[in-house]
Amino acid sequence: MAKSNLEPIPIRVHGFDASSRHFSTTAAAHRHNEVELVYGRGGDVTLIFDGRPVYLAEGQSAMFWAVVPHFSRKCVGDAELCWVHVPLAQFLSWHIHPEITQAILRGQILRDPSPRSPHVFAEQLYKWNRFAASGDADARRIVDLEVEALFREASMNVLRENATLSIASPNREPGEVGEVEAMISYIARHYQEAISVDDVAASAGLKPGYAMRRFRYSLGMTIVGCINEHRIGHVQRMLLTTDVPVLEILLDAGFGSVTQFYTIFDRTCGCTPTEYRRRRGAVSAVRYM
Repeated sequence: MAKSNLEPIPIRVHGFDASSRHFSTTAAAHRHNEVELVYGRGGDVTLIFDGRPVYLAEGQSAMFWAVVPHFSRKCVGDAELCWVHVPLAQFLSWHIHPEITQAILRGQILRDPSPRSPHVFAEQLYKWNRFAASGDADARRIVDLEVEALFREASMNVLRENATLSIASPNREPGEVGEVEAMISYIARHYQEAISVDDVAASAGLKPGYAMRRFRYSLGMTIVGCINEHRIGHVQRMLLTTDVPVLEILLDAGFGSVTQFYTIFDRTCGCTPTEYRRRRGAVSAVRYM
């Protein structure tokens, strides 16, 4: 398969990242705590989301909570997959339409029915790259607003066309979503604090034992595991976008134990925080779609 001649667009700023890549072979399945928007430019792409194929024609985009396992199966010809990752807490802070937020937290993938111009989309990413690199506070604010606008526009298009592509896990029953959503939202808002399983359960009005079972049944992970994933994601963003010392970062992310942090970080990332930070400026394979 021919390699793409399109220029990659790696962007990393505190709070979100965006990039692109051509996939001539199937990528490895992975998951992370951001809400992700993917877009095909230069041709058609196929994703595997929660074990099922999702086809995106050139110019089409889709949104989903990336805690659901996913990977790129192929890009046709010179096509590339572009993506934007936004932390779940940031996405929730936008207060996008409740139907969109609930669908995302249920583990659905939402396909935007309105194609985007590959040229316009690419130029927007290039612009974000320039603005993010400028160090100017106003330029950064513009990037923040335009990232939010990108997700809002996709959400509006989905709602207008009623084009939700429902492929939620069979374990996620509609009657359970409210309580699980409450717990997820609580974790996303408070993971930097010294929260416990009891705190998370109380946010949904549940007893801890029942909350843990409900959470794991619905999302395939434990409450503690979800808290740690949020904290590790916070650490990764800070390592790649700032020069703040590692100790300050782990404390800011909510880790109360240095030993616990290093154990979880090594298990998640396969390297030390210092080694991870050296990847700054390059497109990290850990973040490829």
